Amino acid sequence: MRIENVDTAKQSAQVNRRALVTDPDAAFSMQARQTEALANMMASDSTRIDALFKDVGDMKGDVRAVHAKVTDVADGVDKLRDALALLVKHDVAMEHSAAAMKVVAGELKDHDSRLQKIENKVPGYDEFRAWVIRAGLGVLGVVGMAVLLLVMKSQGGA
Repeated sequence: MRIENVDTAKQSAQVNRRALVTDPDAAFSMQARQTEALANMMASDSTRIDALFKDVGDMKGDVRAVHAKVTDVADGVDKLRDALALLVKHDVAMEHSAAAMKVVAGELKDHDSRLQKIENKVPGYDEFRAWVIRAGLGVLGVVGMAVLLLVMKSQGGA
């Protein structure tokens, strides 16, 4: 076997080394080994490519699953947005109700103070009413006695 350095004009910066084999059996044997080595490399590459395709397919499936989950999350976010808008409307309504309740509470306090004043005066009114009823009955009694005396005078003196 002989090794020779070949410098070509096209590859001036590179030096090629080629082995010149003069024995045909050795050449065929070297060629067979190189072919077998290439076949083994191709097989391992094929295995790597198959594994890569499997991994890519798995990743595609994972990406689709993630996409589905992201879509679900986006739908959930939309529902949350709608719920939050409704909650804000309720919050505004509650603020209006709270303001109205403050007004009503103030009016109720005013009515309560007025009622307490009236309750303080009611016993006096009850006593006054009793005096009025007694006076009315007294007047009726006097009028009744006067009528009775007139009736007795008119029957007795006639």
